Amino acid sequence: MFHVIMAIGRIVLQMLVTTRQNPGFNQIVWAASTLLISGSILYWLVLAQWSQAIVTWILGAQYTTYASLYWLLGLVPVPWALTLILGVAFQAMEQPKQQFLGNLRACKLALPVSLILTVWGGITGVISAMLFWCILVTVHMGILYRHTVRVSVSGERGKYVIQPVSESPSA
Repeated sequence: MFHVIMAIGRIVLQMLVTTRQNPGFNQIVWAASTLLISGSILYWLVLAQWSQAIVTWILGAQYTTYASLYWLLGLVPVPWALTLILGVAFQAMEQPKQQFLGNLRACKLALPVSLILTVWGGITGVISAMLFWCILVTVHMGILYRHTVRVSVSGERGKYVIQPVSESPSA
């Protein structure tokens, strides 16, 4: 699923670069986010429903003890899809600093929690730590996107103009 999300992200980046000064920028960001999140949820539902059969078919019988964890692992692409699209939007606006700050702030918060989850939870803790980190990055990137992009309604009905804001919120 990650490869599909990355491939669609590259396509969306090209679309956003060509429309970054146009009113359709924000609509493309949210349409791509909706598409990728919907696909990720569908992927999660398939994994959650048929994880035992999938693990047995692909990996063999010796790994079926971990099949019960695939529902948790399948949740990781859901927040990651939104994180990728927001990161692509920052790249299209030539604001890589915002993408870096979102990842850095999330890492500062997630690292101690992830280490504890890994030590105490074993393989379940590792998967939970991955999900926790993805959610934190998504939240930070969303906050930075909201502060970086100001959407103002122009004179035409339903037409939006995206204007980058020079200042970002402090850590």
